[in-house]
Amino acid sequence: MAFPEPQVSRNGNPSNSAPKGCTGSSCQEWTEPFNSFNSWKGLLYREHYEAILQGRFLPPIEVALDPTYTCNVDCIWCNSRRILKQEDLLGQTMSAEHMLRLVSFLADWGVRGFCFAGGGEPTLHPALWDALELVRDRGRQSAILTNGIEIDTDRRREIAVSTCRWIGVSLDAATPERYARIKGTRPENFDRVLENIRAMVEKVHRRDLRCEIAIKYLIHPSNSDQILAACELARNLGVSHFHARPAASENIEGLGERLDFPMEEINQQLEACLALQTPTFKTFGVRHKFTRTFNLEHGFSRCLAAPLAIQCGADGRVYLCIDWRGSPRHVLGMHWPEPEQILEFWGSPGHIEKLRAVQVEKCPRCTYGIYARQIENVIERDAMCLNFP
Repeated sequence: MAFPEPQVSRNGNPSNSAPKGCTGSSCQEWTEPFNSFNSWKGLLYREHYEAILQGRFLPPIEVALDPTYTCNVDCIWCNSRRILKQEDLLGQTMSAEHMLRLVSFLADWGVRGFCFAGGGEPTLHPALWDALELVRDRGRQSAILTNGIEIDTDRRREIAVSTCRWIGVSLDAATPERYARIKGTRPENFDRVLENIRAMVEKVHRRDLRCEIAIKYLIHPSNSDQILAACELARNLGVSHFHARPAASENIEGLGERLDFPMEEINQQLEACLALQTPTFKTFGVRHKFTRTFNLEHGFSRCLAAPLAIQCGADGRVYLCIDWRGSPRHVLGMHWPEPEQILEFWGSPGHIEKLRAVQVEKCPRCTYGIYARQIENVIERDAMCLNFP
């Protein structure tokens, strides 16, 4: 049951070159092309790309695993609002026993990357640390997306840096006052997070661990003036990366607005961030997934890339894609009570039909949108002349 031919397809160009309509060095995303934020790495997934077009879904490369739908902050741009504001979802948490069984099943199935993130704060789940150790013991790689508030004990910090390939800490501000205002929490949590980062960085450096610690900065009109200051703070903390990208809003249930970004101010700061780089500190101002004004742009005609990952929610459901977690219309099936149930619907005719029914123009910003462009253009159209190195 293969996918039909595209009706409309637009060429994508994910790279460190300037986005459409953007000129000058102020639009450069990075200086080192071999980095984890460069979407050209999608071409490494050619086997998956070809299988998707044939209607044959392989075990996903990554799982986005949400341990809990509980959060200890209230960010003004939260893209999980549909989860945290729904009574039937808010507070849902996987049991420790089930999460560990789910990790074991996914590792045996062939999933390679385990990203603990989600519609809540993953570090609020007491069994997260056991899950991280289990992933490592099964020969897979982990990552955490976190606000960093609860990585506040030596045991948690030790497990985090010794098991994770990377840790992304969402800081999003450069001062305690701004941090408290945009994240809906106490100002003192800002310094608490900085101390947690310092402690993890010290462990990484002392033991020469591979774990990359990144400070994440979601750009929003309410914090766009502090990008450079946050980048300077990141460098002083000794982290590996400073990663800035715009907050999403369009087509997200509970938000839906189109943000007006002060682009000149933003681009000037991102350019200055590049100048702060050292051999061990790199900055990334990601632009290639958006318009030149940081707004929604898909650039592909069909939902093709979603099967690269599996979205396992804290509510026991598996969702069609990462960007539709918590949406009843996008439930594929259940991973609870038996994780093996996933095999009954993954790649089934029903799964394929759900993908084919997606109306891309109604989707929020697509995490894997560049990969969908690559499938349409590189695999289907052979736009890069595969057989001619």
